Amino acid sequence: MTKPRFFFVLLAMLAAMLACSLVTGEPIETEAPPITTDSSPGMAEFPPTSPPADEQTAPAPPPTREPPATSERAPEYGVILVSEEDVLNVRSGPGMDHEITDTLAPHATGISMTGDRQKIGNSVWVEVDTLSGTAGWVNAHFLTEVVDHDDFCGDPLVAVLLDEFVAALQARDGGALGQFVSPAHGLSIRVSWWNPEVNFRGPDQVANIFADPKAYDWGIQDGSGFPIQGSFSDEIVPWLDDVLNAEFSRHCNDLENGSGASAGFIIWPYEYQNINYVALYRAAAPGEELDWRTWAVGIAYHQGQPYIAFLVQYHWEI
Repeated sequence: MTKPRFFFVLLAMLAAMLACSLVTGEPIETEAPPITTDSSPGMAEFPPTSPPADEQTAPAPPPTREPPATSERAPEYGVILVSEEDVLNVRSGPGMDHEITDTLAPHATGISMTGDRQKIGNSVWVEVDTLSGTAGWVNAHFLTEVVDHDDFCGDPLVAVLLDEFVAALQARDGGALGQFVSPAHGLSIRVSWWNPEVNFRGPDQVANIFADPKAYDWGIQDGSGFPIQGSFSDEIVPWLDDVLNAEFSRHCNDLENGSGASAGFIIWPYEYQNINYVALYRAAAPGEELDWRTWAVGIAYHQGQPYIAFLVQYHWEI
């Protein structure tokens, strides 16, 4: 074999050996290193990958009654629970022993709290400023956060609150009921708007409301004038059941459409004018237009959170 031919054969053998090593040798790594979720210092943190396109996502949770984020604007307060012919006294200090420095009208608004408060006996007194420049102390029981009617009717937390409140009444669950009642005002009930209110103060008293045997004075019956006396379970629960265990509709700040025909007045109590409400209206059956009943639920805000504060019953009156 001549040298040139031997040289070409040698080159062919070397080329075959090189091709074999490329096929059977160690492959070159081209994949990126795995993504780490370790968030320790010095390690990069990557966002998780998106779910597959066909993966079903969970529905958005319903609104909860968690307090909303704190607003930069301090809430405005208004006067409640003061009769038309009376006023709310502003005093130089917390408690009835201090002199009266000014008075507030029954429906006064534009009141702000300074943040100073003090408990005197069973009452909480707060220092306030008014639009007229008055500064002093008033009993917090007679104040409420003022909420615009449209904002109230559009608040999803109000709908959630009413659902929970109705469920607690239907289940006779006083403990749950107490959690939905205003911490500042308790729960006040009127068997009609013109009768006196009976007040249950705080969650502890409301928690025992179904088992409480005490006979309360609920006022008088329309027409006969007979007294209405008995426990909450004996006197009030049957009237509540008549609405809540039937088909009823909700009407925000509206008794005109949230009640039926009556020979008497159907009005929201004067003392509650700075309180929004929702009327729960059980309409009369066809042919029995007088057999209707409404419970108006007054809702007061406390630290931006809605709570049940007042229940007022309406029905046919002579």
